[in-house]
Amino acid sequence: MSQAAVSPSFQLTGRQQVLYQSLAQKSAAMGELYECGLRAFQDSANPGRIFLAAHSIREMTKDLPKVLDVPVLTDHGRMRDRLDAMENLIDEFGGATEQIRIVRSI
Repeated sequence: MSQAAVSPSFQLTGRQQVLYQSLAQKSAAMGELYECGLRAFQDSANPGRIFLAAHSIREMTKDLPKVLDVPVLTDHGRMRDRLDAMENLIDEFGGATEQIRIVRSI
């Protein structure tokens, strides 16, 4: 997505430009998602700007490990570890383990 083609008032900062170029070198789609998120966030006339910017960032985080070729935590990642630790701690004090089991099943 070209900055000048869509909105002449939109400008990436120097830091944003470096990140955009780095992402676009790895994946054109990832670079576009980043730029679209920034454009949406900057558009103060758009009442859905936060929602749209957040959606772009969520999409980026979903695909970023593949693009950057980094490992991804499996088996529900760290949240599972935290729930296990919390359940053990609560068991020691005798309460609320059923609520944690319900949360885990969601």
